[in-house]
Amino acid sequence: MRRFKRSHIIIAALVTVASVAVTAWWIIRPTYADELKRCEKAVAAYDFDANPVAEGDTIPGCEDVDRDDYMALAMNKTMDDLGWLDDEGKFDKNRMLEDSLDD
Repeated sequence: MRRFKRSHIIIAALVTVASVAVTAWWIIRPTYADELKRCEKAVAAYDFDANPVAEGDTIPGCEDVDRDDYMALAMNKTMDDLGWLDDEGKFDKNRMLEDSLDD
């Protein structure tokens, strides 16, 4: 009977330690929003002209971001580099059209 109680205590202790470890990991891991912010900074600093990225690849810092989100960040940087965004960072069709008329 004594051995039966000891094994239950050991099992309960192991389950408790595992629960605490999983909870701590879940709390400290980066959220998807954190991953997006890291990718946004990486895209802003990356020189796509000097180092083109092959289709289907991502730049360092954006590996954990969905492809659609990565492409949106890359397109936003491209439009900003071309001067097609207004002061609030929104697409301005008139700036794009003005740019095409300059050619």
